[in-house]
Amino acid sequence: MLKDLGKGFTQGQYLFYHDKGPVAKGAVTRKFDVCTRESGIIIGQIRWKNHWKKYIFVPINCILDATCMQEIAEFLNLKTTDQKKDWKETNFKFRQKYDMTKRNAQKQARLESLRYNSVVESGTVNTLVGGSIPSAGANLEN
Repeated sequence: MLKDLGKGFTQGQYLFYHDKGPVAKGAVTRKFDVCTRESGIIIGQIRWKNHWKKYIFVPINCILDATCMQEIAEFLNLKTTDQKKDWKETNFKFRQKYDMTKRNAQKQARLESLRYNSVVESGTVNTLVGGSIPSAGANLEN
């Protein structure tokens, strides 16, 4: 069972988890040191893995039993769930803006296509090119 102690510390049955802050300036994801409760020695670090879209534990020369691994797994699942929830909330406006930009670009492309087709059909291109463009049903053998 994990207990939030505040000020960036979480306590488990055998381990402490210390929030070391964002992985980089302006980053959303965080990094955590994992320490033993008994001696306070750092046994590893918890970091965000982009390709897996979840937090992972990176051990530093340590030996763990099943109880400690379950405790670390519980912390990983908790922080990954929190991160994904935060990501959805913080990126909603960005995604909305991106979708609008994408839709506007598609709309602009459709309008350009319609303008081009209307110019070709009206014969305005003939005066620009200096020749005549045969219609689709015209006999090309002349």
